[in-house]
Amino acid sequence: MAHTQYTLALDAENWDLQVGANGSLKTLKKDDAILQNVCNECRCFTDDLYFETQRGIPWFNDQLGQKLSPAVTQSDLRRAAASVEGVQSVEDINLTFMSQEDRTLHAEIILTTENGLNGSVGI
Repeated sequence: MAHTQYTLALDAENWDLQVGANGSLKTLKKDDAILQNVCNECRCFTDDLYFETQRGIPWFNDQLGQKLSPAVTQSDLRRAAASVEGVQSVEDINLTFMSQEDRTLHAEIILTTENGLNGSVGI
């Protein structure tokens, strides 16, 4: 699998590495890592990953440059989230479409991990 349950922590604001008080890189374990990995997987475009070009969501083919389809978007996000190791089930995907001018999309993915955590992540 591409993701592990031990990973470097990313800042939610700018998706950059976080540095701890002692100067070392922050890490996430178990459920926190799973939730961040779901965010990573759902942000990934097809052809983004150099060695795994088939992985990711086909945003360019399905969504960009045309009217957004909530059903297609939810399906793509559900498939991406479910592919992350440690995700037991994806319960729901709530989409929030912003203005048509900037075509911003936000989503909340509600899931259950194999450790029993019922959590949600926003992208």
